[in-house]
Amino acid sequence: MKKTVAMVFLLVVALMAIAGAVEWKDKTGLGIRGGLFMPLSEGKDYNRFNGDEPYMMGPNVGMELRHGFTDHWVLSFTLNRVVTFDDTTETDDQSFKFYKSDNAYTRLDGFLAGAIAQYYFGLGSFQPYILGGIGVDFWRQTIRE
Repeated sequence: MKKTVAMVFLLVVALMAIAGAVEWKDKTGLGIRGGLFMPLSEGKDYNRFNGDEPYMMGPNVGMELRHGFTDHWVLSFTLNRVVTFDDTTETDDQSFKFYKSDNAYTRLDGFLAGAIAQYYFGLGSFQPYILGGIGVDFWRQTIRE
């Protein structure tokens, strides 16, 4: 199931990249986005949860600042915030259930930052590109009382 969701997600992203052809020279863009954070880790990594994946889906909100130095070179900076909870009453995989904080033992907060450089080949309606970037994620697990 997780692999299917990941493949569908990659297909949607690829189609969006094809449809999003734009001339970027001397243009700046600011975007706000939202989505779902789906933890795809394995429960065996969490001893406290008896081998079950503890964290459920949660909101993922972010913003992106993008600037085109030429029609080919674009630099982007991103900031995202994710929040999720575990559910101590569940006994199966939590990755595809939306969180409820009622039965939560812990809260997981994430702050994700990144910088991406993109090089676009061609200037027509079809613009293949290559990208590279670097990012850092800050995570905090808080035990609720």
